[in-house]
Amino acid sequence: MARVEEKIHKLKYPGAIDADGHILESVKCWEEYCEAKYRANAVRMKQDKDGLEYLEINGVASRVSRGGNFGAVAQMGQVTREKGEFDPRIKYGERLPLGAADAKERIERLDLEGLDAAIIYPSLELTWETECDDVDYAQAMCRAYNRWITDWCTDSGGRLIPVAHLSLGDPKAAADELERAVKDGRPPRLARTAMVLAGPLRQRVCTQAALVPQRHRVRRDPPCARELHAIWYL
Repeated sequence: MARVEEKIHKLKYPGAIDADGHILESVKCWEEYCEAKYRANAVRMKQDKDGLEYLEINGVASRVSRGGNFGAVAQMGQVTREKGEFDPRIKYGERLPLGAADAKERIERLDLEGLDAAIIYPSLELTWETECDDVDYAQAMCRAYNRWITDWCTDSGGRLIPVAHLSLGDPKAAADELERAVKDGRPPRLARTAMVLAGPLRQRVCTQAALVPQRHRVRRDPPCARELHAIWYL
């Protein structure tokens, strides 16, 4: 792992937070945190015959997340019109800015930036659901990530606030998972904002009657540490 050189600027004003704090989650978070029945086919990173990385989703190679495009994650500014060249042979997490993958380093970065806290979003977790048409599998992978990110943020003293990933393939299961996540019992509580991604079209055929009751459930005030609003993204 190589550290990316960067100039970190400190905010002059107190009380600010990073409301879009992405990280590079562990490529093993799904297989290590999912239920045993899903472990063999959990989302995972693999390499093709040319040594280029790709995601495998439910035992099937991704049609989109392939060809070694993962080395560019967290590399903003390293390749521009004026400089740099993308190298697909660079592995995911091989070159990291401060705090991209380590929670203690993220706290260090917050101090350098003059920020009180960061709301934490994933990177790889944003990519797989559009290629998954197995509703139960999608729920399981969301649960796995949500458990992992809660653990990742646990020792931050509430300064790293994890956001739950929910899948709308089964609206009731998604609402159940949000309630489970915010009541997890390990500090920090998840933020009152849930990340809902668009799955395959056949998963999106959810009737209004199925969605509305669950939407009302998650709009209730859960026992969270931060005063943020629960938002259901449709």
